[in-house]
Amino acid sequence: MKQIVAVGIILILFAVGLSGCTQEDALSGLGYSNRYYGFGLNPPKGWTVQGKNTSSATVASFLCSSASESEVKIIIFEPATLDGETLDSGVELTLGFYSNALPNYSLISENARSVNGMNAYEIVFNCTNCFYVENEELEIKIKEVFVEKNGMVFIIHYSATPDAYDTYLSIVEQSINSFTIV
Repeated sequence: MKQIVAVGIILILFAVGLSGCTQEDALSGLGYSNRYYGFGLNPPKGWTVQGKNTSSATVASFLCSSASESEVKIIIFEPATLDGETLDSGVELTLGFYSNALPNYSLISENARSVNGMNAYEIVFNCTNCFYVENEELEIKIKEVFVEKNGMVFIIHYSATPDAYDTYLSIVEQSINSFTIV
């Protein structure tokens, strides 16, 4: 009987200990965290971190510090709810929108993938004068990774000129793969 009580107390202490694993714990080891939206990641070393942009759906931006690479950036957009839809159908809607709305849009690839153990989908495309570039004929290569957890989807957007895209891709992938949602 004493053994059963002792095992019960140990199980209760273990459960209480597990409940102490908070959002703070899950995000504490990451180079950037946003507790309001419940995510974090390790941005590339030396890149400039910018917080929420109130005039857009941008939650955080990470800008390449090299003056010659001003168009190289990672952007995290506000999460969206799937509202009963699947990640695949959400990506299909996005692809349809981009093909109609972005000048000189050209889809390069699309693939299901995983990010830090979470269900994700990746698209890579080129466009000219897209998103944030105004009054300039600038071609941009973009990778967007849609990461889903608990019916919420975050979009991680990496963009660069085609010449710079491959140069930074491996360190950007490291950042994407560190992305955590709590």
